[in-house]
Amino acid sequence: MARQEKNLITENYYSRKMDRSTTEKNRKFLMENFTSILENSDTILKNKEMFFSLPLCTYVGTTLTGLLMLPIGLMLQLWEENVFINECGICGYRAYIFNAQGSLLSGTATWTEYCFQCNEERSKKQCNGKILALPLEKMNEYPNKRVYERYALQSSNWFDKLKEKRRDNRVVKDWIEGIPFEDLIARISH
Repeated sequence: MARQEKNLITENYYSRKMDRSTTEKNRKFLMENFTSILENSDTILKNKEMFFSLPLCTYVGTTLTGLLMLPIGLMLQLWEENVFINECGICGYRAYIFNAQGSLLSGTATWTEYCFQCNEERSKKQCNGKILALPLEKMNEYPNKRVYERYALQSSNWFDKLKEKRRDNRVVKDWIEGIPFEDLIARISH
């Protein structure tokens, strides 16, 4: 009989597919409700389902990781720690960064920031590897992964393995599923 080994697979909550067609709509929805999000940051940070809610327009992407979605709880922490905030080049007010992408190797990054004083969105590009590295470090502080145990085939003969009926992988540990972003806004807006 073949030796059974646990074969674990992990799926990262942050690496969900982003639908580019809805990004603009989601960004507008986030901007419209931004003040309410900041006012209710304590509530969002304390509730895991709210913390892991995905606005679907906040992300960090590198050549090594691909695009990783940033939940609203992580974004609030990055803004509170002034990691995802710049000084607006026009009015000097705070410009909030909503997404960033680039290369950790070269340090070159491009990001989108929004100044609520000027009511203007800008894209910037410069050599600033911190803007990519710090959100990734923050994700490591809040790992949210689904762990599967891969089904081990019972047969020892490779030909018998081809004929063997496969079963689904078993979820050993599930991730924390964030509530839909629209529901989060509805909860904090009443």
